[in-house]
Amino acid sequence: ILNAYPSEKEMLKELLQNADDAKATEICFVFDPRQHPADRIFDEKWAPLQGPALCVYNNQPFTEDDIRGIQNLGKGTKVGNPCKTGQYGIGFNSVYHITDCPSFISGNDILCIFDPHARYAPGSTSTSPGRMFRDLDADFRTQFSDVLDLYLGNHFKLDNCT
Repeated sequence: ILNAYPSEKEMLKELLQNADDAKATEICFVFDPRQHPADRIFDEKWAPLQGPALCVYNNQPFTEDDIRGIQNLGKGTKVGNPCKTGQYGIGFNSVYHITDCPSFISGNDILCIFDPHARYAPGSTSTSPGRMFRDLDADFRTQFSDVLDLYLGNHFKLDNCT
């Protein structure tokens, strides 16, 4: 993956382009240096991800098409769409320069975890390298509260953003 995408210097630009494509009017980059609790996580394999992170927020949720595009690792889905800034299939995949397991919450009800090495996400395999949780209900939010706290929902209004 890393050889196919620009260096980490391009990552912030790619994330800005994704926000622009989503018609976001705001984007925030937050470095969170904390080690978060690991009591209410999926399992012990998730624990290494409870550490410092770069969190990126924009004020638009992803559409189903956006999510499908991100899932198609290495395949540009915006080519030929003049309304989209990023058209080369790079965008989100550039984050693999700084993490092995990127994830996001969109609309505060979809949690997507991308785990190409199938090391962290529950149920992740080499043929299905990640996990998507939809309609995050109260039980899920309680059972995995330490996972969800990583997304800084107490600092950002997650209902209409990614």
